[in-house]
Amino acid sequence: MATLGALTGGGTATAGVLGSGEVPTGALEAAAASGAGIGSSGGSGLNIGGGGGGAIRPGATGGGGLASIGQTGGGGPATAGTTTKVEGPKPVVGASAAVAGGSVGNAQAVVARMSAGFRRCYMQGLSSNPEMSGRVNVSARIGPGGEVQSVTATPSGSISADVANCIAARVRSAQFDPPEGGAATINIPVTLVQQK
Repeated sequence: MATLGALTGGGTATAGVLGSGEVPTGALEAAAASGAGIGSSGGSGLNIGGGGGGAIRPGATGGGGLASIGQTGGGGPATAGTTTKVEGPKPVVGASAAVAGGSVGNAQAVVARMSAGFRRCYMQGLSSNPEMSGRVNVSARIGPGGEVQSVTATPSGSISADVANCIAARVRSAQFDPPEGGAATINIPVTLVQQK
């Protein structure tokens, strides 16, 4: 109650709150009696905030002093900066199928579906060598049931053996139509370059 009395200007209330003899209360008594609150510039004493002093009132937006803390001016909510995504070169994969020694009806379609896997292999290689580009010549022997019996993958340019092995594994897991004549060889030149 004594604290409430000090805030409402109850005469010598500050003396009761602080206890007599503990702290000199003359300046506090004068401030409480004046109702001026905490001011800003000029004179002596505590200077907090901007504008012309005045009592602090909850919810008040004007009058300076602590009532203006948090006001930013300029209008509108504060927003974070915007980011711009920087994209590097994009990997381009070209692959086609040339069938020798027989006919495989769906060879082009199966190779086209494998292009996404070839691109993933190339992306993994680019993480270790960002300048990698070239070609992988793949030769796959197709068995009578359309299964891949064997694969060889020969890299050229700066294509790594890891990328060539990754591409060979993709081809090895493919399933083709049974070739006419019981067997066939599919040659797949895979071009791996970056679009600038």
